[in-house]
Amino acid sequence: MTDDRTRIVENKVKKVTDSLYKKGSIYSDLRRYLTSSGGTSGKLQGNPKLHKTGMALRTIVNGRSHPTEKMAEKSGE
Repeated sequence: MTDDRTRIVENKVKKVTDSLYKKGSIYSDLRRYLTSSGGTSGKLQGNPKLHKTGMALRTIVNGRSHPTEKMAEKSGE
C-alpha cells in the first residue's frame, strides 16, 4: 500500500515527464518508462560502524520501487 507522500512524488514525476515530452526533450517510450505507479517509499537502514566507538551508524537508503528510481537510473547514464 502506498502512502500519500509517495503518491505526491509520483504525481510530480508524471508532471515533469509530461513537461519534458511536450517540449520534445524525451520520447513517449522514455516517458512511459519513467512514469510509474504503485511505488513505495524509500527504506532507511543503518549499518553499524564496528570499527568506531559508540553507536555510530552508516545510513543507507533503499530506493527500490521508489517513484524516482528510474529517473535516477537514467540520470546516472
